[in-house]
Amino acid sequence: MGDTGGVKAGLLVLALGVAGAAVALSLTLAANSNGGQARARVSVTLRTQVAPGLSTTATAEATPTGGPDEAPEAGADGGGIVVGDAVMPPGAVAVPESPPALAGGCGLVRVPGDAVETVETVDGPRDYRLHIPVGYDAFARTPLVLNFHGFARDAAQQEAYSGFVPIADREQFILVTPEGSSDPRGWDIPGVYDENGWDDINFTVTLLGQLQKELCVDPGRVFATGMSNGAEMAALVGCRLPGIFAAVAPVAGVIYSDCDEGAVPVISFHGTDDFNVPFDSAEPAMEEWARHDGCTGDAVAEQVEEHVRSVTYEGCNGEDVQLFIVDGGGHTWPGSDDETGGVGFTTHEISASEVIWQFFLDHPKQ
Repeated sequence: MGDTGGVKAGLLVLALGVAGAAVALSLTLAANSNGGQARARVSVTLRTQVAPGLSTTATAEATPTGGPDEAPEAGADGGGIVVGDAVMPPGAVAVPESPPALAGGCGLVRVPGDAVETVETVDGPRDYRLHIPVGYDAFARTPLVLNFHGFARDAAQQEAYSGFVPIADREQFILVTPEGSSDPRGWDIPGVYDENGWDDINFTVTLLGQLQKELCVDPGRVFATGMSNGAEMAALVGCRLPGIFAAVAPVAGVIYSDCDEGAVPVISFHGTDDFNVPFDSAEPAMEEWARHDGCTGDAVAEQVEEHVRSVTYEGCNGEDVQLFIVDGGGHTWPGSDDETGGVGFTTHEISASEVIWQFFLDHPKQ
């Protein structure tokens, strides 16, 4: 506490854990003597969390009868801290009788930035890259994007190649780029190639469970994207985990794999000169997705840019299905500035990452 010219002020901040809930208490005290009479101002902010923004703030002022250094008495005449209908004596800690439990990892403070972390799975430990956006609010439900790398690539390469980090900081979403299974690293896709015997679907579920315990994830805005074999993985988790993923965005590798019940919006990108994953596999897969998502209208083509067309399947009741076709495009991520990440021509007429994020924004889980 400082004391200058008859003015006393102080700030006390407490962080408490009560019955599984996080409680933040900010207590500000200020006393000012004016003409021999002291006035005290006490401000308390009590913050518990069920949903973002829930807090209780109360302020009390008192004019004691004694000198400027005499503390006011608690009671109806203003000497205490008022929280709701209760008057609390100075120095008391304001804690609700039954504080609501936090949802998942909401309220657990995490420093924004990059980290490599590990999750234990039935197949052993698996690593993933985690980017927490600048300005991350531990009490605000935040979207989550899983970003799967291609075959024989790794998470660091995919994070750089897709260019999602600056978008995550600008748009405030958590970006997670997992490491694939086996050696060389990739993803086991049942019905396509799964000879390595890794359960990457189970890995995805386990990873999401850990992330939801440690971060304030919005369960209605969990998305998946990826490149090549990682695109197949993004499509696969959309197929097999429709109750978890709000939308998916495969780039240069969309598949349809006997999806479980539950429609999932899909946006995909494919180049006509892709020799790694031939273009003629993309349109049949998207037609299957359109059928699965209940699209009853026509496939409407539109020239978006000089070398980029879109095909939108209509009548999908909000579970939209859209394919972007890059004429002359190779096995690449449209808009990427990293020329080492793909094979063939990369268009810069569109940014797949920007288009994907806008699609995700438009398709939270209903």
